[in-house]
Amino acid sequence: MGRIRPERRTERISDEESRDADEESRHVDEESRDVSVDDPPTGPRLPPFEPNESLVDHQLTFSEKDADIVDSSRTSDEVQARLSWTAPAFYVQDYSDARSELFIVDKDNLQKYLQSDLRMGWLGKLEKYLWLASVGETWFALHQYFFHGYSILLTEKHWEHQVEKGQTVFVKPLPEYLLSHSVWDSYLCKDDDLYAEAIGMLRSYLLLIRTKIDMNIAQENSLVPKELTWQQWASFSRAAMPNCHLESCNPRYWYGPLDETRLTWIWRLSPETFRHSGWSRYISYTYNTSSFIQENTKWLFGTLIYVTIVLTAMQVGLATDRLGSNDTFTRASSGFTIFSILAPLAVLLGVIIVAVLQLSRFLVGRFKGLYGNRARPYAAEI
Repeated sequence: MGRIRPERRTERISDEESRDADEESRHVDEESRDVSVDDPPTGPRLPPFEPNESLVDHQLTFSEKDADIVDSSRTSDEVQARLSWTAPAFYVQDYSDARSELFIVDKDNLQKYLQSDLRMGWLGKLEKYLWLASVGETWFALHQYFFHGYSILLTEKHWEHQVEKGQTVFVKPLPEYLLSHSVWDSYLCKDDDLYAEAIGMLRSYLLLIRTKIDMNIAQENSLVPKELTWQQWASFSRAAMPNCHLESCNPRYWYGPLDETRLTWIWRLSPETFRHSGWSRYISYTYNTSSFIQENTKWLFGTLIYVTIVLTAMQVGLATDRLGSNDTFTRASSGFTIFSILAPLAVLLGVIIVAVLQLSRFLVGRFKGLYGNRARPYAAEI
């Protein structure tokens, strides 16, 4: 049986009727279009998953006694299906004078611990420059990092998460409280900045762990709990990813992985952080004057090799009749010779001066921290 072709309309529609029909069709299309994962939310801050999709117990534990109470209240199925997160005993608050202070974590100051764990540090002041340090807007999965020859180095600092340095990528282990609906509902959703940082971190892990191979790599590198199964994570990702809108994330997560070298120059030269950087690298755990001088002068040796080649060529040119009698070439050779003598000395002297100033700044800060008034925390400055 052949297909019945619909009748072809022969009547002509007026221009006004056609315009009305187009506007109505456009209005219907806008209302019926699918909502993208990256569309910003329009309502109040809500957890990105439902309570029954939580992978961590609703009752948080702060001691072994709390853990025993939680375990006794769960059925055998819940014990197998849910993970438990125990808050750390304390956290360290860093101060701008190189001092640190310990704070015990309990139910009263859990909000402060979450702020300390998820804060962006000085990176928050560099948001408008981060596009310069972006490696690309595409977020790699863990197996793609290994494919490109990267090694994973763990860090507990949120502002170092997915920063690439050479063939190394810094990754902060997944905070297990991000898998708890009660933490989102009671703490994270009540602070706009904290919510943006938390949703960005969770979204980055949903993109890092996409396949079972990624899960194996994450567990081998202590990025996620060993008890977390691929089936649990796949189900959780399916529920959470549509609610992790890119526009809700901290602006740091708009730019993908960041290059540490470019980030260092932004950190050094940006007006917001210039006076605090001390010309140090963005990721620097120890201060060593000799390593600072070596790092900032190693490019000088390559330049000296090139200058030596140029001077040798000029010397050969001056020995010839044609160039030796050329006044312009002679003046250029004389000027470049003086430049090649003074420029390396000036650069080396500048690096040494910066290193001495950096060392003195560190020692003065340490002295004030030990004998002066306590400086404000970074969180207060930022």
